[in-house]
Amino acid sequence: MLVAGFLVFRFSALMTALCTCVVEFVVVLAYYRTPPSRSIEAALWGNLTMWSVFLLLWSGQIFGYALRATGLISVLVDSFGSIWPTQDKQGRGLTMIALLSGFVGTFNLYAVYSVAIPGLAEFGFDGVQSAAGYLTFVSWCIPFAALFIGAEVASAATDVPVSAIAHASGLLAIPLVFVSMFGAFRILGFRFFGRQSQILFWLFSLSNVAGLVLFTQIWPQFHNLTLASGAMIALMLLFLYRYVRREGRVSDMELAIGSPASSSSAQGYSSHPSYSASSIFSSYAPLLLAMVYAMVILIPAVTRLLAHFEVSFAAWGFNRVKVNILTAPAFPIFIGVASCYFFRLKDSNPLKDFAFGTRHGASSLITLLFGSATVYLMSYTGQIAFLGEMLSKGGKTVYEILESGLIFLGGMTFGQGTPAVLLFSRMQLIPAARLGLPLVLLVGLVNLVAMGPTNAIKPPLIRFAASLVNLTGRDRELFRIGLFWGLVQIVVVTVFVCFLAPFWK
Repeated sequence: MLVAGFLVFRFSALMTALCTCVVEFVVVLAYYRTPPSRSIEAALWGNLTMWSVFLLLWSGQIFGYALRATGLISVLVDSFGSIWPTQDKQGRGLTMIALLSGFVGTFNLYAVYSVAIPGLAEFGFDGVQSAAGYLTFVSWCIPFAALFIGAEVASAATDVPVSAIAHASGLLAIPLVFVSMFGAFRILGFRFFGRQSQILFWLFSLSNVAGLVLFTQIWPQFHNLTLASGAMIALMLLFLYRYVRREGRVSDMELAIGSPASSSSAQGYSSHPSYSASSIFSSYAPLLLAMVYAMVILIPAVTRLLAHFEVSFAAWGFNRVKVNILTAPAFPIFIGVASCYFFRLKDSNPLKDFAFGTRHGASSLITLLFGSATVYLMSYTGQIAFLGEMLSKGGKTVYEILESGLIFLGGMTFGQGTPAVLLFSRMQLIPAARLGLPLVLLVGLVNLVAMGPTNAIKPPLIRFAASLVNLTGRDRELFRIGLFWGLVQIVVVTVFVCFLAPFWK
């Protein structure tokens, strides 16, 4: 039904999720003979177990709009671009998308799309390059964005700790950093073996790998800092590179004083909009405060204190659900939203912004509602366990090879991604036990593949990206580009999984 909804009937993500949920209800009632009242209870409880994801999606939509409405995002983007001369569209474009994806994507990557894709077009890239290039570039970031929303869903489905899922996903993502970066270079038309291209490729790639190693391998308990740390390392290296480059320019100008080329080159850096130090600080402040709160709540003493605010719910014989708003992944985002209005650079009405952000994100939230109900019904009636059991009959090697492709298909058909994570995370329990495969590695693979390599081929996301640069009738072109690089990523991940599985402990 998911495949038919997108590829045959050309439904939207919301309509596809609704129809799939209806089909699942029919299957549950007609084949599994589950009473209607029990089916409704299971669907409702499935949505309650996803409360933190609903809250995270909602807060993320509001945060992205609050950054734009308060004028902070424009200053943030211009501060990134000031590292390069105005005529250097390669340096400015890559710096903008890399740093925005790291700093803002930590809390809500969807807020970056509406800034980064039109921004690339303004730098001189055509619409297809801007949309396809960014969707491919950011594909490795998705599993670690929005405060690890995918890992939160996988943890809720399997009871595997989020830090353990982050550890597995982070290790598997290392080769994807290089593949995604290389794909973006090719799509945007950069001469890969040029001197500056090589410097930028290795600077951004190694900075992001350093963030993955630091906060998914060495300190996985601080996994929420993965993207922001990579962006911070890249920013420091960029300023160092800028300093060295400027010193070289000064030396050249001293040898050719009065040269018009030297004068225009020297002025290249000064033609950016100038902002006061307080404005630049204000643009960074909401992100910094949100990150500080996310780190503080990990301190054991603070964790024990906030545990007193936890409440739990149980009904209809299902597993108990624990709720603590203050430690939820969404709460640092609310800190950031509140800070936007404290540090705002232009007038904005918080109530109107909350209403607009909620209305803008309603479709995603409703899609998640139907997706969560479908997945929980499949889990309750044993369908997911049966699917995992059937795949595992092929043996360990066959399962390792086919699993990535199956997750890839599921991640594409679920427009949001998180329902696919919930679906396939539950499915790993039986194969892991039967085949002796590490459950953590399999769940980390689900989080990575369902959220990441499928990013550039999800029909709703393609249409959204195309609309940002006024592309009409070229969705299939974007899909073909995204499919090629998505398949390359899947091949790389599958080979890496087959290599890691025998040595995983």
